[in-house]
Amino acid sequence: DLLGAQAPNGEDWCYYIHPNGRRVHTTYWRCCKSSGAMALEELPAVAYTIDPAGALAVNLYGPGSAVASLAGVGEVLLDQETAYPYAGDVAIRVRVEQPGRFTLKLRIPEWCSGARIELDGTDAGVAAIPGAYAVVDRVWAADQHVRLHLPMAPRLHRAGNRNVQVSRAPDGSTVEQEVLHYDYVAVTRGPLVYATGLVDGYKLEETLRLPRDADAALRELPAEPGLAPQVELAAEGRAPLRYAPYHAIAGRADGTWRLTWLPVSPVQA
Repeated sequence: DLLGAQAPNGEDWCYYIHPNGRRVHTTYWRCCKSSGAMALEELPAVAYTIDPAGALAVNLYGPGSAVASLAGVGEVLLDQETAYPYAGDVAIRVRVEQPGRFTLKLRIPEWCSGARIELDGTDAGVAAIPGAYAVVDRVWAADQHVRLHLPMAPRLHRAGNRNVQVSRAPDGSTVEQEVLHYDYVAVTRGPLVYATGLVDGYKLEETLRLPRDADAALRELPAEPGLAPQVELAAEGRAPLRYAPYHAIAGRADGTWRLTWLPVSPVQA
């Protein structure tokens, strides 16, 4: 979130933005600009932590390394290689000053089901529950390799905005009348919310008619090196809509439009 909120020039910030709306950078000096820079500076301290029981936890995934000092083991060096959040494979090389037992905890994101953990190329045999930590408790040798697999299939999300007026009939019975009902869909992939630009280059919204199997309407496109894959949403009666990560629409340029929630035909809700 922090990196996506930063402007390409590294100085300006987009502190708040609506799900459907324009990206507007804070270019003048105020708390937005100082808060963003300070938050980035504090990020490494929460990426890796040691809990009260002495377990070493990996909280954030991204290329980098950390050195921790654990009782009875000495220095532990973690080297992390990954294209997360664009790809779901995380490789962590664990090197210890001397062989010893300690617990390595890997955060399993709440959105992720079907995560797997390998140790030196074989299944680690540990549970990977969404929203919890996977716990690898063992005697670590001098140089071992942990690989975390996080499936990232595109997902379709639904939301609704409904208003029902309740009144009394002359006989005192309750009368309910729906006066407003809108249904919307949005797309995510892994931890990233996806969005599209202005529909057809100029529309602020488009009412979509989804196929009967709406979840099958999503198609992940091949990714270019170093970029997240785009996703196509197939709708009836029009060309497929092309989605990209919300933060990356138009290269994070100031004033660009992003559309996250698009209305769908009520008959398909």
